[in-house]
Amino acid sequence: MAVRLPAPPRIVSLFWHQRNDTVPAQRWLRETLVELFARME
Repeated sequence: MAVRLPAPPRIVSLFWHQRNDTVPAQRWLRETLVELFARME
């Protein structure tokens, strides 16, 4: 049985170099991380 403990708010920031904006693997990783952390709210 999992017990949820209160946690302080968090800020998650992603930083990528401009040259990686169009790299499909980098785009997939960014979108996946954003989706993952959005579900945790």
